[in-house]
Amino acid sequence: VRGPDDVELLLRPERLQVLPDTGQQDSGNAGRVRQMVYLGQAARIHIVLDDGREMVAAISSSNPAVRLSTNDRIRLHWNPTDAWRLPS
Repeated sequence: VRGPDDVELLLRPERLQVLPDTGQQDSGNAGRVRQMVYLGQAARIHIVLDDGREMVAAISSSNPAVRLSTNDRIRLHWNPTDAWRLPS
């Protein structure tokens, strides 16, 4: 993912937080669920952000986000300390 000042960041899928988009102005990156892949006690959410970037989030099956469906609007959040800057 590209961060501020056009730097590239590496984020682990399990460190991403996926929340339903409430339609109100909110922080985070807005997008849509492209695909849900269920893996027993975990799920992977394939996401297309509004700017066209694609990301994958990994969540546990107890996370409320597991109820999301294809094309649902979401907000993607992460802790800045979880992002690794890639060399340019």
